[in-house]
Amino acid sequence: MDSAIKDTMQERIVREIKEEAKQKEKEKLTYIKFTAAYLGKPNSAGGCDAHFSFKNTSKNTIKYLYIQYEIYNAVDDIVSDRFGRDDMELQYTGPLKPGRSDSGIWDCIIYDYSAKRLVITGLTIEYMDGMKIQYNSEEAKALIKKKK
Repeated sequence: MDSAIKDTMQERIVREIKEEAKQKEKEKLTYIKFTAAYLGKPNSAGGCDAHFSFKNTSKNTIKYLYIQYEIYNAVDDIVSDRFGRDDMELQYTGPLKPGRSDSGIWDCIIYDYSAKRLVITGLTIEYMDGMKIQYNSEEAKALIKKKK
């Protein structure tokens, strides 16, 4: 086989693989939608609740959601919890069937009067069939419905 033809075929295959990977990355942004993700105001002891609402827009039943997050104060510095951790995770337990919505309030995820804002830094969806989908910070940000 001519090397020019071989090179062209390899370039086409590489292009197709890259395009398929790009398509899968776009598709995974359609598996779940968050309609709310925020930090409640501190209670009398400084405890702040996390509020999440979401819809399973995939074709599979969700078993677990693992939501990684950070908390920020009013001047955008990260607020650590009482154990010094600033990278934290919450777990939602399903099952959540396709097309269904749910919400949750996680009580007092942090005790700090300066806590103002919750930012999702990552997300993992585990489905009933064992499949897992992971989202980085930028992808997780794209899953949150913007208020108009």
